[in-house]
Amino acid sequence: MVGVNGGLADKRVVCVGGASGMGFGVAEVSRAAGATVVVTSRREDKAVTAAERLGEGATGLALDLADPSSIGRFATDVGSVDHLVVTAGAVGRT
Repeated sequence: MVGVNGGLADKRVVCVGGASGMGFGVAEVSRAAGATVVVTSRREDKAVTAAERLGEGATGLALDLADPSSIGRFATDVGSVDHLVVTAGAVGRT
């Protein structure tokens, strides 16, 4: 288990669905442990706001898991990743 003692220092963590709820909690703990964090939401404004709440070392990007073109853009924009956490879902969506 990674604690807040720097176990993620110099790592890049992507939290898909990280703008709220459990995903945001994972992002908070990851930042506290020294990781740079990317949080996502279908809505870019929510992702950016969440990243601002996390402070320096956090970035917010839009990602809609139901939209293949959004996934493609995200894969290009995000760059290298050390850890990927997915708490998002597309319940009731195609």
